[in-house]
Amino acid sequence: MPLQAADPNLEQQAAEQPAQSAHDVETSNFLRELAGGADIGAYQPARKASKLGGYLLLALVVGSAAGVLFLMRTIGMRAHVAPIEFTLDYPLERIDAGALISGDHDRLLADLNVSNKVVQVPLENVQMNPFAWRSGEPEEAAQSPAGGIDPDAARKVQAEARRRELENAAGNLTLHSIMGGGRVPLAQISGKVVRIGDVIDDTFTVRAISGRTVELECEGHVFTLSLGESDAIPAGRGRQ
Repeated sequence: MPLQAADPNLEQQAAEQPAQSAHDVETSNFLRELAGGADIGAYQPARKASKLGGYLLLALVVGSAAGVLFLMRTIGMRAHVAPIEFTLDYPLERIDAGALISGDHDRLLADLNVSNKVVQVPLENVQMNPFAWRSGEPEEAAQSPAGGIDPDAARKVQAEARRRELENAAGNLTLHSIMGGGRVPLAQISGKVVRIGDVIDDTFTVRAISGRTVELECEGHVFTLSLGESDAIPAGRGRQ
């Protein structure tokens, strides 16, 4: 059987294939070294040196702080505190107790004697009763020839004082409105509706209601309230 001649292209491919495999192996080994083993081995000494420097710095800071505290404690213990002598001066020790008692004894007894006495103004020097109400027009009770107070004059003074008291009380009342359209006229005085015969504040009796006025009576005194006016007018006396 005749032998066939070898194909030159196949032989060339077979020769190039081992060469390419060896090149690929070398390339993969180089990349592996760059990615892993070569970098780690190169940087491991640098990392160890940085950790050692951090420990040394921490130890230096702690040692410095301890040294400063020890130095401050030593200086404080060596400080010398000088005691201060202070003498209290008691002036009472230099005062003669006998002279003090004898000198103030008479004055103290005199003050106690005066304080026990009731100090009162003599009656002849009393010009008025401090508890009596004084109006703008002073009134003096007539004196009898015997030197006593005239009863009639005293009654007049009391009656006048009572009249003024009633006049002031009536002046505090205000007439708000009058309703006279029905058979029984009504009036509103200081927020209270009243008619003839009603009593206001247990003092004044409504005597008449007419037009714009209301008449109030108490103890024989008659006072007139008018619409729009804040004070009462005694009967028989016109407004000034």
